[in-house]
Amino acid sequence: MKLRRNFVAAIFFILHWASTGVAATDFAAEMEAENSRWLAVYNSRDAQAFGPMYTPDAVFVPQGGEPIKGRTAIVQFWFEMLKNGFLKPTLEIVDLHQEGRLAYQTCRWTVLKPRESNSVKQLSGNTLRIFERQRDGRWLIKVQMSNTD
Repeated sequence: MKLRRNFVAAIFFILHWASTGVAATDFAAEMEAENSRWLAVYNSRDAQAFGPMYTPDAVFVPQGGEPIKGRTAIVQFWFEMLKNGFLKPTLEIVDLHQEGRLAYQTCRWTVLKPRESNSVKQLSGNTLRIFERQRDGRWLIKVQMSNTD
């Protein structure tokens, strides 16, 4: 009887471990997909397309700036940022974690800034984004903070 109980416990442990690994892999893939979607919107140069990526009550805290509250204000921020002509953004996930309907990811980012001399300067920094899973399964950005190196 004791052997059977230990065997059953071992099977449950293995199944739990295996399903946790699959869930973590799926979550990482979902976050990579969100980053790809964000980069595609940035590269489209369409500030309005950022709106659906944020919750209606989202907060964005840019380096050295006041918190920007709400989807409409965040779209306006991206409209102004896109005017600066920054090119070829990248995002590389450093860390991520999910707890229920909330998740966060920290990323390294880079972008190219055109100069008047027909050269470019690479800028880089970190970003923290907190996502909220919606009832339809989508992840939307609830809080975003960024800095530069």
